[in-house]
This record gives sequence, structure tokens and C-alpha cells, in this order.
Amino acid sequence: MTSTRAPRSIPTFLSIAAALACACSDDGGTGAASGVPNGGGSPNGGAGDGGGGQSAGGGGTQNTGGGGAGPSIEAARTTAQTHPACTAILPFYWEIGDAAGVYGEASGSEGADAPTPSTPMLIASATKLVFGAYVVERFQDDLTLADERALRMQHGYVDSNNGPACYNPASAPEPATVGACFDINATYEAASDYPSFYYSAGNFLVYAARPADAPEKGLGLAAMNKDELAAEIASHVGDELGLEMASVNPAGGGRATPGGYAAFLRAVVAGELAMVDHLGEAPVETDCGAGCFSPAAEAWHYSWGHWIEDDTSDANPSAALNDGAFSSPGLFGFYPWISRDKQFYGMVARYDTSAGAYLASAECGRRIRFAFLTGQVPPR
Repeated sequence: MTSTRAPRSIPTFLSIAAALACACSDDGGTGAASGVPNGGGSPNGGAGDGGGGQSAGGGGTQNTGGGGAGPSIEAARTTAQTHPACTAILPFYWEIGDAAGVYGEASGSEGADAPTPSTPMLIASATKLVFGAYVVERFQDDLTLADERALRMQHGYVDSNNGPACYNPASAPEPATVGACFDINATYEAASDYPSFYYSAGNFLVYAARPADAPEKGLGLAAMNKDELAAEIASHVGDELGLEMASVNPAGGGRATPGGYAAFLRAVVAGELAMVDHLGEAPVETDCGAGCFSPAAEAWHYSWGHWIEDDTSDANPSAALNDGAFSSPGLFGFYPWISRDKQFYGMVARYDTSAGAYLASAECGRRIRFAFLTGQVPPR
């Protein structure tokens, strides 16, 4: 990777998880958590942001119980193993960590034949967060409006009926290059152009395939095959991810292991990748009427290749789970996230081709995150 940024301390948003703990109490009342999230020390080294003591290496303690004070490994594990939103999607692997690695023992392979950290799988739209990080790392201080609009799904390109060939090679003959993928999978619709939001591979593809010296900036990747595309991305975000491209679709063609993807997320939260400064930046409304399209079940916002889970409206029955985390759920159920305070990362990793697998993984993963941050198992 090209960035040499040093890890930095980032403030923790204590009020978010504390409010969530109150809103999601098991009795439906005001059961506030008995402690504040992130107040203890990290088991991986460094002082906890909340000032609750040093890490295990410095004489402090981590919270492994479920008594209300976060972060809580036990509450996260209990949720992963017993909450209906999680037992419904077995088998899967889950993990929560920080810049130094997995947070204590906050990980597990749940269910028969569950994935492990070394299980390769198609990550579909979880590729978008990686590609967003690649663009930010490649240009850093030279990011332009063209970069922003492309990675915020505001170029006006929608997917055509030939789309599956670009993200699931098993379903159709596979295009050989990024440019060929764009040719069969992107159609311009004026109603979906800026300032509209239209979630599609087409917005990433036109940007990737367009020449770098075009009047409207592109990335000049049109001639690349999937191996060349993977190598180009790795040259900027690092080899630790171990990214392979199962197809030439930069918005959804990635394949990785949970362990490799976790290494990428750690690089972000550690400040080793410039993406850390762009998470949640200039959020775009995704519930915007005619010309717009969002696959999210809630009115989340969107930023550089990632969602912002921030629909706290009174009309949203899941408002209490909207803690402002940044995520990029993949079609086949791979759900990676970074906490709003950029201190923790996590994932639910699985491969499931059934409809709505990405939403189901998000429902489990965000409850594991809630339990970890608040020390409370969310209500059923």
C-alpha cells in the first residue's frame, strides 16, 4: 500500500451506543446499560477511548461479561449463537476487532460446516468498500468531483439485464475485461444521474473503464482482466487482503477469505489507509424518489463505496440498531462493517445464494455489534 499514515486515536461516540442500549432494552422500557461502551481497555493494546483503564498489557481488564458495560465479548457471542436473527442464517463466521487484531476472543464459526477465517468466498458488493478504498488511496489529496459521484452512485448508469455475467460468472459467459463488462452491463439513464442515487455496478464500471485523461475523469482500467484488476487494487490497499477477482466487475466481483478481509478492515481503522478519513463523508440520500434505487430496507445514506447505517427515523422499527456504522453488505451474505467511531471493525461471513441473504446477514451482524458495544443482548 502506498500510504504511510501512522495509527491515530479517534474519539469514541459514547452517546450512540448508550442511547441504543436504552432504546433496545428487553422489557421495551428505558433499560439503560449499566456502563458506557468502549470505556474499558482494549485487549489488543492501547488505552481504551473511554478512559476506563489501560489494555491488558498495561494492567487493565477487558469486559467479557454481559452485564451491561461494553464492549462485551460474551454478549456478542451470546447474540451470535442464540439470537433468532443469527440462528436463521447458520452457518457463518463472525469477528470483531480493532487496529491490533481480533478483540480478545470475539470471533467464532457458528453452525455445522461453518466458514473459518481461511475460507475463500465470493464477497459480492463487499468489494465496493475495497474499491472505494483503492480509489481514495490512489488519489488521496487529488480526489475530484468525478471520483465522488462515481463512488456515491451518482453517475446515472444502471445495470442492464446482462448484469449477472459481470458479478456471477457461473450464470453466463464471462466478459474478459473491465471494458467488456461495462459494455454489456451499464445503461445511462438521465433521471438517475446526479443528484439522484442509483445503486448499481454500472456507476463503478463507467468510472473504471473511462480513460484517465477523459474530459470526465476515469480510472483507465478498461483493458484489464480480472487478475490484472486484482493486482491493481492490491497495489494500493495492500496484499494482506488477498483479494482475487472472480469477475472483472469492480463493484461486486471480489473473492476473499474472512481473515484477509479482516486485515483490510484493520488497516482502515488503524489509519494505514486514507479511507479512514472519508468514511461517512458527504453522505448521499438514498431514499430520494423517482430515478433513485436502493436495495437497503431502510433509509440509509451512502458514501465512498459504503453505506452509513443511520436511519433513526420514528417510522423505522429498527431505528435503535442504526448506530451510524459504515458497512458494505454483499449479495451472498458477506457483511463487513466499521463502527461509527472508527475504533472497531467486524463481519458476518457466509456464502448463501438465496434471495435477501445480504439483508439477513446485516440483521444478524448489526445485533452482534449492538451487543458488543452495549453489553446487552438485543431483544428478540
